[in-house]
Amino acid sequence: MKIGVITIFAVPNYGSVLQAYATQLVLENEGCECRIINYKHPNEWHHAQGTPRLKLLSVIAQSLCVLKRHRIIKHLRRFRKQHLKFTRSFNSLDALRAADWSGYDAIAVGSDQVWNVRFQHGDSAFMLSWVPDGVRRIAIASSFASKEVPDALVRKFHKYLSRFDALSVREKNGIGIIKSQLGLAIEPAVLLDPTLLISKEQWLAKIPRSHFIHKHPYMLVYMLNYAFEPRPYIYDVVRHFKREKNLEVILISEHVDAEIADLAPLHRNDASVEEFIDIFANAALVITSSFHGTAFAVNLGRPLVTVIPPNSTDDRMSTLLRDVHLEQCITPIGKPIAEIAPDYDTSAASTRLQTLREQSLNWLRSTLK
Repeated sequence: MKIGVITIFAVPNYGSVLQAYATQLVLENEGCECRIINYKHPNEWHHAQGTPRLKLLSVIAQSLCVLKRHRIIKHLRRFRKQHLKFTRSFNSLDALRAADWSGYDAIAVGSDQVWNVRFQHGDSAFMLSWVPDGVRRIAIASSFASKEVPDALVRKFHKYLSRFDALSVREKNGIGIIKSQLGLAIEPAVLLDPTLLISKEQWLAKIPRSHFIHKHPYMLVYMLNYAFEPRPYIYDVVRHFKREKNLEVILISEHVDAEIADLAPLHRNDASVEEFIDIFANAALVITSSFHGTAFAVNLGRPLVTVIPPNSTDDRMSTLLRDVHLEQCITPIGKPIAEIAPDYDTSAASTRLQTLREQSLNWLRSTLK
């Protein structure tokens, strides 16, 4: 089977790049010929919907940020070039529609936040509106990252998702959207993120070991704040466990302010993908506000604190942790720090994860028949 995958891969984010690679790898492991569809995002349509363009002053400011982050951008570009198998580039939805897809047996969308209207604005390219009849449409662990879609987009989502041959989402809120809000007859499944369909042993075998060596036990703080703001609560958590466990702190984050610089003088914000995996694999504790930070910590069997917003409608991280019976690692902002319990039975969690992995792979295998 030849299958094309449209997903989010070009943002300077470890998780997005690694989920695209994992999706490709999983499909190839199942005997598919896989190509990542090189769709430009954002493009002119997204700008028309409100995605901001760079202004002169912001270009200057962002250029300074890019100068600081040029190594990670270079590392991710190298990884994509070496490991992802791309189609030719497409700059718009019209370009996708005009292309000949008759050589493909199926087109898949996912994983990652491909249906998050906050960032994608309901882009029907990610709903496979351009896929011709006769080519199967599949959603692989696609994420809405919300509890509902805006009323103005319900008809659009219904129109295009109703044409899918198989639907799977990454979190339980997606089931509610598809069945209740969109009223689709097709039965969706909850699948593990593709990064979790690759075992710890496979990741360490597939990604070459880096030169990362750290002699002292450390906690990894992998902090993202594009979806919600974990500060200053996450700093209190870091401060507590740094003192309690006598750990050094390694930080991977786009934002380094004075407080975290004081707590975590060791910054690896320019880590290569290989170093990223090794830093996770050897951490004595992971504190994160990231979905993929949570996923890699669980997959690699690391003690974990996942900070989430209180009363969140985004259940990406809580779905994963509840499914592997690690509710104790879910840490809503404001939870008393004395009640946080990052340590768990790694053997039991690994066994549970393997069961979920097999269930997800079985769904994928039956869908690809």
